[in-house]
Amino acid sequence: LTARGVRSYLEIGARYGQTFEAVGLALAVPSVLVAVEQPGAQWGRNDSWPVLLEVADRLRAHGHSVHIVKGDSHARETLEAVLAIRPQYDAVFIDADHTEQAVRQDWADYGSLGTIVGFHDIAPEPHNVRIEVPRVWNEIVEQYPVLEFIDPSAPGMGIGVAFRDGST
Repeated sequence: LTARGVRSYLEIGARYGQTFEAVGLALAVPSVLVAVEQPGAQWGRNDSWPVLLEVADRLRAHGHSVHIVKGDSHARETLEAVLAIRPQYDAVFIDADHTEQAVRQDWADYGSLGTIVGFHDIAPEPHNVRIEVPRVWNEIVEQYPVLEFIDPSAPGMGIGVAFRDGST
């Protein structure tokens, strides 16, 4: 992301904010960082909200413009809040509800907002039927240049990055 000059980053499904903070600390200052989180949702945690707000404060102290949107990524008002902050982002990371329908909707709603779009949990894991991200990812790799980061010792995980501008 730093090599590509990313200065605006949107994360769908930030939970405790570890990835959000790591990306924010890597990006040039100032950058615009936006996280969407629905505490207590299927993949969220009820105790995540105060931790995510602390992450946001640290990133602001680092010099970034940080926005946290609380809500269901599939709700129209959540999408509108994200668009009100910025209509386009250099990079988007999708890591919210891992069902096929939800991933498809996040890709449709937020994927078009970024040139670089990442996904979490792209590698199939036969014992975890709740993770349906690979079903959508396998279609994306047919449409766009991609990079995959998969650790063979961590089945069912992996990060996939699609380049909507055709680059790699």
